Amino acid sequence: MRVILVGPPGSGKTALAALIGKDFGLPVLTVAEVLANCAQKERALSAQVAQYLKAGQCVPDGLVLLAMNERLAGADVAEGFVLEGYPLNAGQAEELERFLAQRGQHVDIVIHLKVDSDVLMERLVGQARCDNCGMQYNLYVNPPMVEGVCDNCGARIIQRPGDYEETISNRLRIFAGLIGPLLQYYKVYGRLIDIDGGDEPKAVYRRLKPELKRVSVEASEPRAPSPSEEKAADLAARSGGKTASKVKKSPAPKRVAAKKKVAKAAAKKKAAKKVAKKRSVSKVAETITGTKSRPAVAKKSPKAAKPKAKAGRKATKKAGTATRKKKASKKASPKKPASVAHKKAPTAKAKKKTLKNA
Repeated sequence: MRVILVGPPGSGKTALAALIGKDFGLPVLTVAEVLANCAQKERALSAQVAQYLKAGQCVPDGLVLLAMNERLAGADVAEGFVLEGYPLNAGQAEELERFLAQRGQHVDIVIHLKVDSDVLMERLVGQARCDNCGMQYNLYVNPPMVEGVCDNCGARIIQRPGDYEETISNRLRIFAGLIGPLLQYYKVYGRLIDIDGGDEPKAVYRRLKPELKRVSVEASEPRAPSPSEEKAADLAARSGGKTASKVKKSPAPKRVAAKKKVAKAAAKKKAAKKVAKKRSVSKVAETITGTKSRPAVAKKSPKAAKPKAKAGRKATKKAGTATRKKKASKKASPKKPASVAHKKAPTAKAKKKTLKNA
Protein backbone atom coordinates (compact mmCIF):
# COMPACT_ATOMS: atom_id res chain seq x y z
CA MET A 1 0.00 0.00 0.00
CA ARG A 2 1.32 3.44 -0.97
CA VAL A 3 0.05 6.31 1.18
CA ILE A 4 0.57 10.04 0.78
CA LEU A 5 -0.12 12.46 3.64
CA VAL A 6 -0.94 16.03 2.63
CA GLY A 7 -1.58 18.88 5.04
CA PRO A 8 -0.41 22.32 6.15
CA PRO A 9 2.47 22.79 8.60
CA GLY A 10 1.35 21.74 12.09
CA SER A 11 -1.45 19.44 10.90
CA GLY A 12 0.13 16.38 12.55
CA LYS A 13 1.45 14.60 9.44
CA THR A 14 4.60 13.33 11.16
CA ALA A 15 2.80 11.72 14.11
CA LEU A 16 0.11 10.19 11.87
CA ALA A 17 2.69 8.83 9.43
CA ALA A 18 4.53 7.13 12.28
CA LEU A 19 1.31 5.42 13.46
CA ILE A 20 0.42 4.20 9.95
CA GLY A 21 3.95 2.95 9.26
CA LYS A 22 4.12 1.06 12.55
CA ASP A 23 0.69 -0.56 12.20
CA PHE A 24 1.03 -1.63 8.55
CA GLY A 25 4.79 -2.23 8.48
CA LEU A 26 5.53 0.48 5.92
CA PRO A 27 8.65 2.69 5.74
CA VAL A 28 8.00 6.40 6.32
CA LEU A 29 9.66 8.81 3.88
CA THR A 30 10.02 12.57 4.27
CA VAL A 31 11.60 15.06 1.87
CA ALA A 32 13.98 16.36 4.55
CA GLU A 33 15.22 12.87 5.39
CA VAL A 34 15.64 11.85 1.74
CA LEU A 35 17.61 15.00 0.90
CA ALA A 36 19.81 14.67 3.99
CA ASN A 37 20.70 11.06 3.14
CA CYS A 38 21.31 11.99 -0.50
CA ALA A 39 23.71 14.79 0.50
CA GLN A 40 25.91 12.35 2.43
CA LYS A 41 26.72 10.22 -0.62
CA GLU A 42 29.65 10.86 -2.95
CA ARG A 43 28.02 11.66 -6.25
CA ALA A 44 27.39 14.72 -8.43
CA LEU A 45 23.72 14.86 -7.37
CA SER A 46 24.71 14.62 -3.70
CA ALA A 47 27.17 17.50 -4.05
CA GLN A 48 24.50 19.75 -5.57
CA VAL A 49 21.93 18.89 -2.89
CA ALA A 50 24.51 19.40 -0.10
CA GLN A 51 25.38 22.82 -1.51
CA TYR A 52 21.79 24.04 -1.16
CA LEU A 53 21.31 22.48 2.28
CA LYS A 54 24.49 24.04 3.69
CA ALA A 55 23.46 27.46 2.38
CA GLY A 56 20.01 27.07 3.98
CA GLN A 57 18.28 27.48 0.61
CA CYS A 58 15.37 25.57 -0.88
CA VAL A 59 16.45 22.67 -3.07
CA PRO A 60 15.09 23.07 -6.66
CA ASP A 61 12.28 20.78 -7.78
CA GLY A 62 14.52 19.05 -10.32
CA LEU A 63 17.02 17.90 -7.67
CA VAL A 64 14.22 16.95 -5.25
CA LEU A 65 12.62 14.84 -7.97
CA LEU A 66 15.88 12.99 -8.72
CA ALA A 67 16.57 12.34 -5.04
CA MET A 68 13.00 11.10 -4.39
CA ASN A 69 13.00 8.84 -7.46
CA GLU A 70 16.27 7.32 -6.35
CA ARG A 71 14.85 6.62 -2.89
CA LEU A 72 11.55 5.23 -4.22
CA ALA A 73 13.50 2.79 -6.41
CA GLY A 74 14.88 1.10 -3.28
CA ALA A 75 14.03 -2.51 -2.49
CA ASP A 76 12.62 -1.66 0.97
CA VAL A 77 9.79 0.43 -0.53
CA ALA A 78 8.82 -1.98 -3.32
CA GLU A 79 5.75 -3.20 -1.41
CA GLY A 80 4.64 0.20 -0.20
CA PHE A 81 5.48 3.32 1.78
CA VAL A 82 4.07 6.31 3.68
CA LEU A 83 5.12 9.55 1.99
CA GLU A 84 4.89 12.63 4.20
CA GLY A 85 4.85 16.15 2.76
CA TYR A 86 5.56 15.10 -0.82
CA PRO A 87 4.47 15.95 -3.49
CA LEU A 88 4.07 19.65 -2.75
CA ASN A 89 2.38 20.68 -6.03
CA ALA A 90 0.58 19.23 -9.04
CA GLY A 91 3.77 19.13 -11.12
CA GLN A 92 5.57 16.96 -8.57
CA ALA A 93 2.46 14.76 -8.31
CA GLU A 94 2.47 14.16 -12.06
CA GLU A 95 6.18 13.30 -12.04
CA LEU A 96 5.67 10.91 -9.13
CA GLU A 97 2.78 9.24 -10.93
CA ARG A 98 4.87 8.82 -14.07
CA PHE A 99 7.79 7.33 -12.15
CA LEU A 100 5.58 4.81 -10.31
CA ALA A 101 3.77 3.87 -13.53
CA GLN A 102 7.10 2.99 -15.14
CA ARG A 103 7.61 0.48 -12.33
CA GLY A 104 4.07 -0.91 -12.54
CA GLN A 105 3.06 0.83 -9.28
CA HIS A 106 0.57 3.50 -8.23
CA VAL A 107 -0.51 5.66 -5.30
CA ASP A 108 -3.35 3.94 -3.42
CA ILE A 109 -4.62 6.72 -1.15
CA VAL A 110 -3.96 10.41 -0.53
CA ILE A 111 -4.99 11.67 2.94
CA HIS A 112 -5.66 15.39 3.28
CA LEU A 113 -5.56 16.62 6.88
CA LYS A 114 -7.86 19.62 7.31
CA VAL A 115 -7.11 21.80 10.33
CA ASP A 116 -8.49 25.21 11.29
CA SER A 117 -6.03 28.08 10.88
CA ASP A 118 -6.34 29.15 14.54
CA VAL A 119 -5.45 25.64 15.68
CA LEU A 120 -2.47 25.61 13.32
CA MET A 121 -1.17 28.91 14.69
CA GLU A 122 -1.48 27.61 18.25
CA ARG A 123 0.40 24.44 17.42
CA LEU A 124 3.19 26.10 15.45
CA VAL A 125 3.79 29.23 17.51
CA GLY A 126 3.79 27.25 20.76
CA GLN A 127 6.46 24.77 19.64
CA ALA A 128 9.56 24.41 21.82
CA ARG A 129 12.30 21.85 22.31
CA CYS A 130 15.00 20.91 24.78
CA ASP A 131 18.44 22.30 23.93
CA ASN A 132 20.11 19.17 25.31
CA CYS A 133 18.04 16.05 24.56
CA GLY A 134 15.82 17.46 21.82
CA MET A 135 12.50 16.60 23.51
CA GLN A 136 9.55 18.38 21.84
CA TYR A 137 7.04 20.52 23.74
CA ASN A 138 4.13 22.80 22.98
CA LEU A 139 3.54 25.69 25.32
CA TYR A 140 -0.24 25.51 24.74
CA VAL A 141 -0.87 21.76 24.45
CA ASN A 142 1.81 19.92 26.43
CA PRO A 143 4.01 22.46 28.24
CA PRO A 144 6.84 21.32 30.57
CA MET A 145 6.10 20.93 34.28
CA VAL A 146 8.49 23.79 35.09
CA GLU A 147 8.44 26.71 32.69
CA GLY A 148 11.59 26.82 30.56
CA VAL A 149 13.02 23.57 32.00
CA CYS A 150 13.01 20.15 30.30
CA ASP A 151 11.16 17.42 32.18
CA ASN A 152 13.56 14.78 30.86
CA CYS A 153 17.01 16.19 31.53
CA GLY A 154 16.46 19.55 33.27
CA ALA A 155 18.15 21.52 30.49
CA ARG A 156 16.94 24.76 29.00
CA ILE A 157 13.99 24.78 26.58
CA ILE A 158 14.41 26.76 23.37
CA GLN A 159 11.35 28.73 22.26
CA ARG A 160 10.50 30.38 18.96
CA PRO A 161 11.34 34.08 18.43
CA GLY A 162 8.64 36.70 18.86
CA ASP A 163 8.19 37.36 15.13
CA TYR A 164 7.67 33.67 14.36
CA GLU A 165 3.89 34.17 14.15
CA GLU A 166 4.24 36.32 11.03
CA THR A 167 6.56 33.73 9.47
CA ILE A 168 4.00 31.00 10.14
CA SER A 169 1.24 33.09 8.54
CA ASN A 170 3.33 33.44 5.37
CA ARG A 171 4.02 29.71 5.26
CA LEU A 172 0.32 28.91 5.57
CA ARG A 173 -0.57 31.34 2.77
CA ILE A 174 2.03 29.80 0.47
CA PHE A 175 0.77 26.30 1.28
CA ALA A 176 -2.85 27.30 0.59
CA GLY A 177 -1.84 28.53 -2.87
CA LEU A 178 -0.08 25.26 -3.73
CA ILE A 179 -2.48 22.74 -2.20
CA GLY A 180 -5.52 23.53 -4.41
CA PRO A 181 -4.22 22.15 -7.75
CA LEU A 182 -2.57 19.22 -5.95
CA LEU A 183 -5.82 18.14 -4.27
CA GLN A 184 -7.72 18.57 -7.54
CA TYR A 185 -5.18 16.34 -9.32
CA TYR A 186 -5.79 13.41 -6.95
CA LYS A 187 -9.52 14.09 -6.62
CA VAL A 188 -10.05 13.55 -10.35
CA TYR A 189 -8.86 9.93 -10.03
CA GLY A 190 -10.81 9.20 -6.83
CA ARG A 191 -7.83 8.68 -4.53
CA LEU A 192 -8.29 11.66 -2.21
CA ILE A 193 -9.99 11.55 1.19
CA ASP A 194 -10.41 14.50 3.55
CA ILE A 195 -10.19 14.00 7.31
CA ASP A 196 -10.36 16.39 10.23
CA GLY A 197 -6.89 16.69 11.74
CA GLY A 198 -7.83 19.01 14.59
CA ASP A 199 -7.81 16.20 17.19
CA GLU A 200 -4.88 14.33 18.65
CA PRO A 201 -2.99 12.11 16.15
CA LYS A 202 -4.20 8.90 17.85
CA ALA A 203 -7.84 9.98 17.62
CA VAL A 204 -7.37 10.90 13.96
CA TYR A 205 -5.77 7.53 13.28
CA ARG A 206 -8.64 5.63 14.92
CA ARG A 207 -11.09 7.26 12.51
CA LEU A 208 -8.79 6.67 9.56
CA LYS A 209 -7.80 3.04 10.24
CA PRO A 210 -10.92 1.31 8.72
CA GLU A 211 -10.36 3.16 5.43
CA LEU A 212 -6.67 2.23 5.42
CA LYS A 213 -7.53 -1.45 5.96
CA ARG A 214 -9.94 -1.40 3.02
CA VAL A 215 -7.34 0.24 0.77
CA SER A 216 -4.69 -2.24 1.92
CA VAL A 217 -6.89 -5.19 0.87
CA GLU A 218 -7.63 -3.61 -2.51
CA ALA A 219 -3.93 -2.85 -3.05
CA SER A 220 -3.05 -6.53 -2.60
CA GLU A 221 -5.50 -7.60 -5.33
CA PRO A 222 -4.62 -7.41 -9.04
CA ARG A 223 -6.39 -4.66 -10.95
CA ALA A 224 -6.42 -2.94 -14.33
CA PRO A 225 -4.37 0.25 -14.61
CA SER A 226 -6.20 3.55 -14.20
CA PRO A 227 -6.37 6.16 -17.00
CA SER A 228 -3.75 8.25 -15.22
CA GLU A 229 -1.36 5.28 -15.10
CA GLU A 230 -1.92 4.54 -18.80
CA LYS A 231 -1.28 8.19 -19.60
CA ALA A 232 1.88 8.22 -17.48
CA ALA A 233 3.09 5.03 -19.16
CA ASP A 234 2.48 6.51 -22.62
CA LEU A 235 4.37 9.66 -21.70
CA ALA A 236 7.23 7.59 -20.34
CA ALA A 237 7.35 5.49 -23.50
CA ARG A 238 7.45 8.59 -25.72
CA SER A 239 10.22 10.10 -23.63
CA GLY A 240 12.30 6.94 -23.94
CA GLY A 241 11.41 5.22 -20.67
CA LYS A 242 12.85 1.71 -20.71
CA THR A 243 10.51 0.22 -18.12
CA ALA A 244 7.26 1.61 -19.51
CA SER A 245 6.39 -1.76 -21.00
CA LYS A 246 6.01 -3.22 -17.52
CA VAL A 247 2.74 -1.36 -16.99
CA LYS A 248 -0.16 -3.62 -17.88
CA LYS A 249 -2.69 -2.04 -20.19
CA SER A 250 -6.19 -3.29 -20.68
CA PRO A 251 -6.58 -4.70 -24.21
CA ALA A 252 -8.84 -2.57 -26.38
CA PRO A 253 -8.76 -3.98 -29.94
CA LYS A 254 -12.56 -3.96 -30.17
CA ARG A 255 -12.77 -0.29 -29.28
CA VAL A 256 -10.10 0.56 -31.87
CA ALA A 257 -11.88 -1.47 -34.59
CA ALA A 258 -15.21 0.16 -33.75
CA LYS A 259 -13.67 3.64 -33.96
CA LYS A 260 -12.13 2.82 -37.37
CA LYS A 261 -15.47 1.48 -38.61
CA VAL A 262 -17.32 4.61 -37.51
CA ALA A 263 -14.68 6.85 -39.09
CA LYS A 264 -14.92 4.93 -42.39
CA ALA A 265 -18.72 5.18 -42.45
CA ALA A 266 -18.52 8.91 -41.73
CA ALA A 267 -16.07 9.39 -44.63
CA LYS A 268 -18.39 7.52 -47.02
CA LYS A 269 -21.38 9.57 -45.90
CA LYS A 270 -19.45 12.78 -46.41
CA ALA A 271 -18.41 11.76 -49.95
CA ALA A 272 -22.00 10.84 -50.83
CA LYS A 273 -23.20 14.26 -49.62
CA LYS A 274 -20.65 16.00 -51.85
CA VAL A 275 -21.81 14.02 -54.94
CA ALA A 276 -25.48 14.76 -54.19
CA LYS A 277 -24.70 18.44 -53.76
CA LYS A 278 -22.93 18.61 -57.15
CA ARG A 279 -25.89 16.89 -58.86
CA SER A 280 -28.39 19.28 -57.31
CA VAL A 281 -26.34 22.28 -58.44
CA SER A 282 -26.15 20.98 -62.03
CA LYS A 283 -29.94 20.40 -62.09
CA VAL A 284 -30.59 23.95 -60.93
CA ALA A 285 -28.28 25.25 -63.68
CA GLU A 286 -30.15 23.19 -66.31
CA THR A 287 -33.49 24.58 -65.10
CA ILE A 288 -32.27 28.17 -65.31
CA THR A 289 -30.50 27.95 -68.70
CA GLY A 290 -32.80 25.34 -70.30
CA THR A 291 -29.85 23.30 -71.50
CA LYS A 292 -28.49 20.04 -70.34
CA SER A 293 -24.99 19.85 -69.15
CA ARG A 294 -22.85 17.84 -71.48
CA PRO A 295 -20.14 15.58 -70.24
CA ALA A 296 -16.74 17.10 -70.49
CA VAL A 297 -14.81 15.96 -73.56
CA ALA A 298 -11.23 15.17 -72.96
CA LYS A 299 -8.98 17.57 -74.78
CA LYS A 300 -6.57 16.05 -77.20
CA SER A 301 -2.96 16.72 -76.82
CA PRO A 302 -1.53 19.38 -79.18
CA LYS A 303 0.90 16.84 -80.68
CA ALA A 304 -1.97 14.60 -81.85
CA ALA A 305 -3.97 17.51 -83.30
CA LYS A 306 -1.04 19.00 -85.22
CA PRO A 307 -1.02 16.61 -88.27
CA LYS A 308 -4.79 17.08 -88.82
CA ALA A 309 -4.44 20.83 -88.67
CA LYS A 310 -1.70 20.67 -91.34
CA ALA A 311 -3.88 18.46 -93.60
CA GLY A 312 -6.80 20.92 -93.24
CA ARG A 313 -4.61 23.84 -94.24
CA LYS A 314 -3.34 21.98 -97.37
CA ALA A 315 -6.91 21.10 -98.48
CA THR A 316 -8.05 24.71 -98.05
CA LYS A 317 -5.07 25.92 -100.07
CA LYS A 318 -5.84 23.50 -102.95
CA ALA A 319 -9.52 24.53 -103.04
CA GLY A 320 -8.56 28.20 -103.23
CA THR A 321 -6.14 27.54 -106.11
CA ALA A 322 -8.81 25.65 -108.14
CA THR A 323 -11.32 28.45 -107.66
CA ARG A 324 -8.84 31.06 -108.85
CA LYS A 325 -7.99 28.99 -111.96
CA LYS A 326 -11.68 28.58 -112.87
CA LYS A 327 -12.31 32.30 -112.63
CA ALA A 328 -9.25 33.03 -114.76
CA SER A 329 -10.41 30.59 -117.52
CA LYS A 330 -13.85 32.22 -117.69
CA LYS A 331 -12.31 35.64 -118.16
CA ALA A 332 -9.96 34.39 -120.91
CA SER A 333 -12.66 32.62 -123.13
CA PRO A 334 -14.44 34.97 -125.76
CA LYS A 335 -18.13 35.61 -125.41
CA LYS A 336 -20.51 34.27 -128.14
CA PRO A 337 -22.86 36.69 -129.90
CA ALA A 338 -26.22 36.96 -128.35
CA SER A 339 -28.04 36.06 -131.67
CA VAL A 340 -25.99 32.95 -132.06
CA ALA A 341 -26.14 32.05 -128.46
CA HIS A 342 -29.96 32.32 -128.35
CA LYS A 343 -30.75 30.88 -131.87
CA LYS A 344 -32.90 27.80 -131.68
CA ALA A 345 -32.56 24.74 -133.90
CA PRO A 346 -35.33 24.49 -136.69
CA THR A 347 -38.20 22.16 -135.91
CA ALA A 348 -39.73 19.47 -138.32
CA LYS A 349 -42.78 21.68 -139.20
CA ALA A 350 -40.54 24.55 -140.13
CA LYS A 351 -38.51 22.31 -142.44
CA LYS A 352 -41.72 21.10 -144.28
CA LYS A 353 -42.92 24.68 -144.75
CA THR A 354 -39.63 25.68 -146.24
CA LEU A 355 -39.76 22.79 -148.74
CA LYS A 356 -43.30 23.70 -149.82
CA ASN A 357 -42.36 27.27 -150.50
CA ALA A 358 -39.48 26.17 -152.56
